[in-house]
Amino acid sequence: MITGIGIDLVDLGRFEELDDKDGFYRQFLTDREYTAAQDLPRRDVHCARVFAGKEAVLKALGCGIENTTCWRAVEITPAMQVELSGRLRAYASKVHLSTSVAGKHVIAYALALVR
Repeated sequence: MITGIGIDLVDLGRFEELDDKDGFYRQFLTDREYTAAQDLPRRDVHCARVFAGKEAVLKALGCGIENTTCWRAVEITPAMQVELSGRLRAYASKVHLSTSVAGKHVIAYALALVR
């Protein structure tokens, strides 16, 4: 097995200043992720963590983003656990994710056991 790593840094201002937040969030959140985020007091921060997490996971898997389908093949639970579906499930046996918020930035680090 090979270990893949990925990292991503997001500026929270990008999420806080969106005109069409729901439209943007629907592009990369699964239905379960979208529903889970609706009642959170800091929804923008949570969605930025999920976005950065997905970017880091895709980098760790080394598969890139072909279209919005890849965004939805990576699901991040409210506890920041990674669940892969579709063709991405074949890429890794386990993915670990860590995210952190500091001021106006979110950082995500993913470690994947790549098949």
